[in-house]
Amino acid sequence: MHDGIRRRVDLHLYEPLPDGSLHYGSVLEGGPFPAEALAGHGSIAGTAVRCKSAEWAVRWHTGYPAREVDRHDVPLLCARFGILFPEGFGPLEERSPSGPA
Repeated sequence: MHDGIRRRVDLHLYEPLPDGSLHYGSVLEGGPFPAEALAGHGSIAGTAVRCKSAEWAVRWHTGYPAREVDRHDVPLLCARFGILFPEGFGPLEERSPSGPA
């Protein structure tokens, strides 16, 4: 969802599983992940919201060829939350426009 100007909220649906983990994606192509992945918290226009943790946000931006949005988001998340940069990502100051230094 987006406001047509600048703000965007990325919504994902999941299903709680009997073992306490969560299932994301379709029945055929989805997969489980631990409930602590959604232990993050934030706010939207002053309303508290539950969200993925910063560590899991970084983790989910890896494991596939990085897109420009990933190369933008991962260093910001790492810097803001004190997370080690994953391989192939680095601080924004060290990157050239074509990718990591």
